Amino acid sequence: MSKLVSVIVPCYNQAQYLDECLQSVIRQTYATWECIIVNDGSSDNTSEIINKWIEKDSRFKFVSKQNGGVCQARNLGASITKGFYLLPLDADDYISENYISELIKNIEINNYKIVYGRAFFFGERNEEFQLENVIQVKDLLQYNRIHCSGLFKRDDFFLIGGYDEKMKFGFEDWEFWINMLKDGGQAIKIENCFLYYRIKENSRSTEIDKNQIKTQQMQEYILKKHILSYGYNSVLEMYLKNMKLMNFLEKPHQYFFCKAVISCYFN
Repeated sequence: MSKLVSVIVPCYNQAQYLDECLQSVIRQTYATWECIIVNDGSSDNTSEIINKWIEKDSRFKFVSKQNGGVCQARNLGASITKGFYLLPLDADDYISENYISELIKNIEINNYKIVYGRAFFFGERNEEFQLENVIQVKDLLQYNRIHCSGLFKRDDFFLIGGYDEKMKFGFEDWEFWINMLKDGGQAIKIENCFLYYRIKENSRSTEIDKNQIKTQQMQEYILKKHILSYGYNSVLEMYLKNMKLMNFLEKPHQYFFCKAVISCYFN
């Protein structure tokens, strides 16, 4: 018997893209799914779009809430799911018709913890999102290597407490995947199914990229939260490498001073 997959679609003022997203869900070759759409306090015509899809197919369900961010929306959506597996999908993205079927096949046969498809940017950028084929927690220390639309067990989601709702300035997927893998397991990229990841001129992700202060704050939060998951040397070297790459350390003496301070902090 096919296992139910719960697709979770948080939506905040993305009505103009929501049809394309939900159309990709209803076209899935894997039919045993439900789709929970979370209206995160939208002020556009999101509710109208959602109601249209609910009337079209009873597998679509929705919940509305005051705006609280993507982590809160995904957590609320997950709380009312009935599936064995969960699949987050952003309202402005869409997936290939075989996306769920290929992920299900691979996670069931190989007992991976997370499976995800290849991803392609479209909109303001048009290129493939370069992702790793095999990911363990140690591979996630420097930066995120998995997009948001990975498939995983519902039980694993609640075991780690879902998404960290303190992650309000981006990087929530990075922190979530670290949390999911820190006690073991692998995340595997499946080559023959695809996520299409929309890049907009004024999207949340592009705004985050421009704000180095918030970027640094979120990276430091992730590092401190998960410090015990890594060996000391790996944490120190990766952290300093990130700092140099982001131009926070402009002179050699600043680099070595920072290294000394962090050494004292971790010791």
